[in-house]
Amino acid sequence: MSILEVKDLRKEYRSFTLDNVSFSLEKGKITGFIGRNGAGKSTTLKSLFGFVHPDGGKVDFFGKPFESNEAEIKCRTGFLLGEVNYYQSKKISTITRVTKSFFPSWDDAAYRGYMAKFNLDENKKPSELSAGM
Repeated sequence: MSILEVKDLRKEYRSFTLDNVSFSLEKGKITGFIGRNGAGKSTTLKSLFGFVHPDGGKVDFFGKPFESNEAEIKCRTGFLLGEVNYYQSKKISTITRVTKSFFPSWDDAAYRGYMAKFNLDENKKPSELSAGM
């Protein structure tokens, strides 16, 4: 089953055009984008999740069009582009309380399991953790 299907994705800026990008991602597979600066890697990812609006093409997650299923798809996926610099001075427990309110299917047992597995302290702030944590 394809969990992501991108067909003829297009985004046009004055000085750059992302043109006819097509690919799919099968369940259980990992994909990475490799390319020079300005090749369109970030534009592609931002287009997939609606952070920029594509000028053409089709994006389906889990067999559903992104445009008409955005909230559901965003609840089932994660997206991180670059460095995370927000909430550096808030405790992890505070960030978690706010974040989980956006996800109706939040799995607290899984969350607690990952916190224990990676030995993370909810009373710490992201600024007190290493980048890997």
